[in-house]
Amino acid sequence: MRDRCCAMQRVEGSGVEARKAVFVVVIVLIVGAMGLISFASQSGRGATSSSAPTNTEQQTSTYSTDSPSGLQLHVELNTTTMQAGSALRAQIALFNPLTKNLSVTPSSSSSIATWDDYGFFCGGNSMQYLAGYALFKGHQSSANISSAGDPLTLVPPVGISCVQWQRPNLFVFLPNSSDAIASYPAANDPPSVVHLTTTARTQFCKKFGLSIGCPVGESLIGYWSSPIRGQIEGGDATTNSSYFHYLSPGQYTLAVQDTWGQTVYAYFHVVSTSGSPVRVVSVMGPIPPYNPGGPVVGVTLRNIGTAPITSLAATLPRAPGGPTVPYSFVFNVSSSNPLQPGQSIQETRTLIGAGFDSSLRFPLTVNGSLANGTRFSFVEQINIVPPG
Repeated sequence: MRDRCCAMQRVEGSGVEARKAVFVVVIVLIVGAMGLISFASQSGRGATSSSAPTNTEQQTSTYSTDSPSGLQLHVELNTTTMQAGSALRAQIALFNPLTKNLSVTPSSSSSIATWDDYGFFCGGNSMQYLAGYALFKGHQSSANISSAGDPLTLVPPVGISCVQWQRPNLFVFLPNSSDAIASYPAANDPPSVVHLTTTARTQFCKKFGLSIGCPVGESLIGYWSSPIRGQIEGGDATTNSSYFHYLSPGQYTLAVQDTWGQTVYAYFHVVSTSGSPVRVVSVMGPIPPYNPGGPVVGVTLRNIGTAPITSLAATLPRAPGGPTVPYSFVFNVSSSNPLQPGQSIQETRTLIGAGFDSSLRFPLTVNGSLANGTRFSFVEQINIVPPG
C-alpha cells in the first residue's frame, strides 16, 4: 500500500489503531457549476445533440437504503449526466431516522478498509470508518461488484509519511440527525461530536509559491494512475499531471458501503463535449494594469458553428473567501449585433477577491442562444494563464 498524507481526522490504517498527524492541510473549495450540452428550440421540441440530454437542467438523484444498524445510508448526486472535463458532486450521509438516540458500534463486515486506500490519503476516512466509497467504471451492482476489479484511484501517488490514530468504538446518533457523539477506547480521549456526512472527491495537490498543499478537491472530476516505479513529487500531483485523467465518456458507479456491509450503488454517465457551437479560445489573467482588488481576467470565445449567436455568457466559480456569487462574463452580442460564424469575441472582468492559480483547472460554464432560438450550455475545464 502506498503511504499518503491526509488532513487531521480520526482514522485507522492497516488494522492498527493509532493517531494521524497533519503533514499539510489545505482546504480549497473549487465549486464547479455542472453543465450539460443541450439544444432546445423555443417550441420545446428542440434539436438535441446525440451525446447529451434534451435539457440543461441537472437531474438530482438520491439513493438510499436502511442499514441493519437502524441508520439510513444516503447518496445524493447533483446530476446523473455530466460532460467530460466537468465535475460531479456526490454527498454521502448516515442518518438516524428515529426520534430518539441510536447507539451503534462499528463492524468489520465491509470493503471499506480496502476501498479507502484508493480514495483517501493515508487510507484515511472522513466518516469515521462507518461508511466508505469507491468509484468504478461501468455498471456495477451486488451481482457483479466482486468481479469489478480495483476501484479508480482518487488520490495522487504521492509518497508522504503518515501518522495514524485510533478510531471511535461507540457512536450515539442524535434523533433525526447525522450528528453523533463518538467515544474512544482510551481514557484520555474524551467523547466528541462528529458529523457523519462527506462528499466523494478526487484529490490532488496545489502549489503555493514554494510550498505544496495536499489534499485539495471537493468533487469527482477524474482519477490517477501510478508511475511504473516509485511515486511522484507533490508538485507534480496537480491536475496538469500526466498521471491524472479526467473521467472519460461512459457509465460509472459510485459504490457506497457502511461498516455493516450495506451497499448503495449510485450511477451516472459522462458524455462527450462534442456538438457545442462555441470554442473556448483562452482565459487569460491577470491582465495589466493590475488591480489590488483582484485580477482582471479576459475570456475569449469563438463561434465554430454555422448559425449566428445572439446571446452569450460565461461563468467562473466564486473564489474561496471572495463574493458569494460566481463571476459572470456577459458578451456584447444580441439579435442586432450577433456573433457570426468564425468570429471571436472577448469580455474582461475584475474578479474581486479572487486569487486563481494558473496551475489548476477551473470549470467555465458557457451558455447562450442562436439566432433561431436554439439554446446551448456546456462546461469546460480551463486554466487561467498569464497573457503573453
